[in-house]
Amino acid sequence: MRDIFLALLFAVLVVATVIVRRLPVVVAPVGLWQYVGVQAIYIAATIAVLRFPEWSERHPQFFYSSLVVSLGLALRLAIGYNGAHPHPLRVIPVSLGIVLVAGATAVTLYYITVAYSFSVPTLACLPLVIASAFTFCGMLALCSMAAPLSRVEIIVRSCLAAAWLFHGVYGFAVAIGFIRARSFWIEVNDILPTTISIVAFGLLAIGLYGHQQELSRDADRIHAAIVEAHDNWQPVLQRGAR
Repeated sequence: MRDIFLALLFAVLVVATVIVRRLPVVVAPVGLWQYVGVQAIYIAATIAVLRFPEWSERHPQFFYSSLVVSLGLALRLAIGYNGAHPHPLRVIPVSLGIVLVAGATAVTLYYITVAYSFSVPTLACLPLVIASAFTFCGMLALCSMAAPLSRVEIIVRSCLAAAWLFHGVYGFAVAIGFIRARSFWIEVNDILPTTISIVAFGLLAIGLYGHQQELSRDADRIHAAIVEAHDNWQPVLQRGAR
C-alpha cells in the first residue's frame, strides 16, 4: 500500500512540476518549481531506497537529510511571501507564527514530558521539531494571503499553506501518539503524510492547469505593457543621453 501511495505522489509531483514550469515567467511564483521538483526527486529516491533491502536501513538518515532541504525551501518560500509587504505588516505574520508555534510546541512538549516522567525520548522530539517548522511555514503562507494577490498566487499559497499546516498538525499528533499507540501511528505514518501531499499538490496542479489560458492572457497583457512603457521612455532616455 505504501508503494502505491508513493508512486501516486511521484506522478502528481511530476505533473505539478511540468505545469508550474509551463507558466509564463511574468506570472510564475519565484522558487515554486524548485520546491515541487525537489519533492519529486525525493519521492523517486525514496521509492528506489525502499526497493533495495541493502539500502533500506539507511532510509531514516536519507529521510531526515532530505527533510531538512525540503523545510529550508519551504521556509524560503514562506518568508518570501511576506517580503513584499511594508515593514510593519511584514513583522506581524512572523511574530504571530512564532507565538502560535511556540505555544503549540510548549503544550505538546509539556504533555510528553509528563507522560515520560520528565524524560523526553528522541522518537518524540523529531516529529515535534518537524511539526513546529511546518506549522510556522504554514502560518506565514496563510497570513501572506491578507494582501491583494493574483489568481495564481492565491492558488499556490492556499495549497502550500494547507499542506504545511496539515503536516504540522500531523507532526504534533505523532509526537503525542507515540506515547499511547506507537504501533498505530507507525502504520498511519506510511499513508497519511503521503495522502496530505497528494491532495495538496494535486489541487495545486488542477488549479494552475485550469487557469493556464487565463494566465497566458495576463502574461501577454503584462508583456505588452512593458513593451509600451519601454517604447514611451526610449525617446526620453535618448534625449537625456545627448
